Amino acid sequence: MLWIGPAVVLGAFLLFLVQPMAGKLLLPLYGGSAAVWSACLLFFQSVLLLGYVYAHFLARALKPRAQAAAHGAVVLACVLLPRAAPQEGSDAAHVLLALAGAVGLPYFLLSTTSPLMQHWLGLLDARSQPYRLSAWSNAACALALLAFPFLFEPRIGLSRLQLFWNGAFLVQAALLAGAAWLVWKRQPSATCTSSVPRPSQLDLSSSSARRSMSSDSSCSNMRFISRSESGLSAASKAASRMRLSSSRLLMVGVSFMD
Repeated sequence: MLWIGPAVVLGAFLLFLVQPMAGKLLLPLYGGSAAVWSACLLFFQSVLLLGYVYAHFLARALKPRAQAAAHGAVVLACVLLPRAAPQEGSDAAHVLLALAGAVGLPYFLLSTTSPLMQHWLGLLDARSQPYRLSAWSNAACALALLAFPFLFEPRIGLSRLQLFWNGAFLVQAALLAGAAWLVWKRQPSATCTSSVPRPSQLDLSSSSARRSMSSDSSCSNMRFISRSESGLSAASKAASRMRLSSSRLLMVGVSFMD
């Protein structure tokens, strides 16, 4: 898809690029102690989990058009709402508040991208394989983690890297808005993600389903038995004919010898 594939790759790249960038920006304010890095790790992992929960809720609780409308509103809020600059502090709570004000909403939006876009791709094209996007997402994450210490930080600098990240985030917001518009326009059915029914979709607990399955199996067994019996009767008839013809040949041979 034109919107979904680039959105997944760029979103994963920005998701893992902002983590070392934000930690580097907090060093002059809070220092490089273990408590600061632990607070950064707690913030990013917690918001990532919230993004996954949000994507799961959207996919399970809302219809496709409602999903597109809700996520479009989140994208618009992340673009329009201002961000707070980090302030000086002395404990881990200040670090969490600084991260939430500076990159909280954009990071939350990026964390929802990969699972939600895979779900939308399955809705839009039942023949597609959305899990390939997960491989591209992992590759983009690894590229971002390798590019920050070896390319961006020594060659570009932190200030210009911020400008690059902000511009790329606007491109990401446009891609997400395009994907939401595509889902809104096509109005895919929530049941078209796969042509093969899942085990949870088979109502085997109802008595009617069990009766129909048992009746179908019994009918097929009866047909198999009748076919087997007809085959056996035909074989027995052929064997009796062969015995009769062999006895006649034996009688003719005896009479000829006499």
